[in-house]
Amino acid sequence: MYNKDKHFTTQYKQVRACFNRRPFTRMQVSEITGVRIQNICRFVRTLRENNEIRVISKGICPITKQGGVEFLSTNKKFWHGRG
Repeated sequence: MYNKDKHFTTQYKQVRACFNRRPFTRMQVSEITGVRIQNICRFVRTLRENNEIRVISKGICPITKQGGVEFLSTNKKFWHGRG
């Protein structure tokens, strides 16, 4: 039997752990974890609401080549006083 809540909890934990390794874009985390980008965006919103993730820098996504994308991290060693 498929448990949707458990599935999303598992994905949330994977995404949070991935952002903890080093700053990544949402698309990079999607590629690494296999979690759909829509869910990554949802999880980032939750992490922001709980003040558990921050934008470390903005730049060009290595996957999409789009500029101005956020590199995010849940690891406080990368935060350097950013809010």
